[in-house]
Amino acid sequence: MKKSVLIITLFFFTQHLFAQTFDAGFLDGRIMFQLKGDIYPNQSKVGQIDPNDYSLVEELSQYPELATLLEGVEISKIERPSYYTFKPSLMNIYRIYFTDFEKAEELIRRLNTLSNIVFAEKEPIYFTDFVPNDPSHTGNDKWYHTLVGSENAWNIHL
Repeated sequence: MKKSVLIITLFFFTQHLFAQTFDAGFLDGRIMFQLKGDIYPNQSKVGQIDPNDYSLVEELSQYPELATLLEGVEISKIERPSYYTFKPSLMNIYRIYFTDFEKAEELIRRLNTLSNIVFAEKEPIYFTDFVPNDPSHTGNDKWYHTLVGSENAWNIHL
């Protein structure tokens, strides 16, 4: 009995440690932004190491205008999360990781002052669960939903 109580207590304590600490709807310390224009694959950077990882980690020093703009904030990483999709419209999206969570809004304001920024925003937390209102959406009775992709419609609210 004591062991199970200890395990349950430990579970809840560790869940609290890894929870979002600043804004429950967004990932702490992450901002996404997009530069204007399409980016085409640079053959010198084509070297995807992991076929399941589409991101390219960059050095902030490669972007002097951004480095100047982000002075005073500890940036731990800058990456292009969709670079290895080789889709020009996705290759110019960037993700910044930083440790000063309370500076997120300030960083977004700074980024939006640049003329070549399409958008800058906190990275939201996406949830993949939904409750369908179809009583037949169980077991083998849902094959037709999968066939036509109707599950996506349940997440649309007007």
